[in-house]
Amino acid sequence: MKISARPDLPVAIINYAERTKESVVLNNATQEGIFTNDPYIVRTHSKSILCLPLIHQGKFTGILYLENNLTVGAFTSARLSVLKLFATQASISLENATLYEELQIYSQQLEAKNQELDSKNAALQSSEALLRDKNQALEEYLYKLQQTQAQLVQTEKISSLGQLVAGVAHEVNNPVSFINGNLHHASEYVQDMLNLLNLYQHHFPNPPAEIQAEIEEIELEYLMEDLPRMVSSMKVGTDRIRDIMQSLRNFSRVDEGSARAVNIHDGLESTLMILQHRLKGKGELKGINIVKEYGSLLPVECYPGQLNQVFMNILANGIDAMDEARLTSEKEIRIRTEVIDGNKVAIRIKDNGPGMTEEVRSKLFDPFFTTKPMGKGTGLGLSISYQIVVEKHGGRIECISAPGEGAEFAIEIPIRQQSEKLAMRERA
Repeated sequence: MKISARPDLPVAIINYAERTKESVVLNNATQEGIFTNDPYIVRTHSKSILCLPLIHQGKFTGILYLENNLTVGAFTSARLSVLKLFATQASISLENATLYEELQIYSQQLEAKNQELDSKNAALQSSEALLRDKNQALEEYLYKLQQTQAQLVQTEKISSLGQLVAGVAHEVNNPVSFINGNLHHASEYVQDMLNLLNLYQHHFPNPPAEIQAEIEEIELEYLMEDLPRMVSSMKVGTDRIRDIMQSLRNFSRVDEGSARAVNIHDGLESTLMILQHRLKGKGELKGINIVKEYGSLLPVECYPGQLNQVFMNILANGIDAMDEARLTSEKEIRIRTEVIDGNKVAIRIKDNGPGMTEEVRSKLFDPFFTTKPMGKGTGLGLSISYQIVVEKHGGRIECISAPGEGAEFAIEIPIRQQSEKLAMRERA
């Protein structure tokens, strides 16, 4: 159905947003703006209206229309910033869905081509070698298409995460920094007032009855003990929020498009902090203990944001695999780092979950392979992790597992002559 045939929508506003690619924000649609005489607004007495075009990389994909008929000025600048972040994510998701649909159609065309070649192979025995070569070429091309699509999804995912982190960090850091800075002065002021109060009590030990009654009413002795502790606790809380924001920034590393020397342990710690809520016990689920066996490592030159994504994929999969077992007992994830052969860093992440069969283990790094229920996983996480470790860093990743014996992911990243190798890959 065309928009012009929808009497329940403000057609003029929507057409304007589509044509100009600009947001329309009306705090009171019946009193301000160029649409006050629009038949829809006159009929519905609309108040707050937001019409936001969905645009990604210059491409128009749709419109987000929101209306509030109870309150004027509902769409503040702060709410508009959050909605723009969600609109960007929605636009990316729509584009990825279109790309995936096109890939599926192309895959079906390739399959039809394979079937056609198979029928010709049965009719032309002399062309068997040629047909095999063509089939292999088509399969390789399909695999490359899958890899490219997976990489695109990963790139958009990291980009979206980075934008969200940047928005949250900007919105949270400013007020937290303000509170944190003022708490320092507030602590000094409180201590000065308490010192002055002690001085008064020393020189005037016998206050009048009215003051004595007020002292008992407010429980002055307890207040003098608890107030400094309260201010100190608030300072600890703001420091914790700032640490979490820093961990999110360290994890995403959206501002680093090239390789740089980093401490691998910082990336692991940032990832663990982000996953902390999933590691704690909740309801019937027992907690997951993290055992760290960190070795002495020098900074490793790598792509830190991408390597952190590898850690996230492996740890999140391990947590998912142990969900059922956590109903009866606490589980464990052991993380070990060390230098091996003097020229490689090894990171081993091992859980004591249910493990997996050899059939499943052999397909772990295949694109779109997943053992999770429909809608719970894309089958891209470990495939992309393999690309990041092997193709991007020239390293190695493998999984050691058997039913009932948990799963261990072993990652090796070369550290000798790493700068030269990564520079060659960037130039390529």
